[in-house]
Amino acid sequence: MEGLADVGFDIGLRKNGHPVLIECNCKDLRYSFRLANLFNEWKQTYFNPIGYGRYGYDHLPS
Repeated sequence: MEGLADVGFDIGLRKNGHPVLIECNCKDLRYSFRLANLFNEWKQTYFNPIGYGRYGYDHLPS
């Protein structure tokens, strides 16, 4: 697609560890926090999903 530069995927994990696509977005809206000088909120939009993903990975059934 012409002009497509940023794509975000929301992916969930089933209890068995298999990924499930929730949705795909073509524009990242996290930058609106930074533009509003809400720097802590902007940083958390990166840290929270990564931390949640790590928590899910650490708690996969053996």
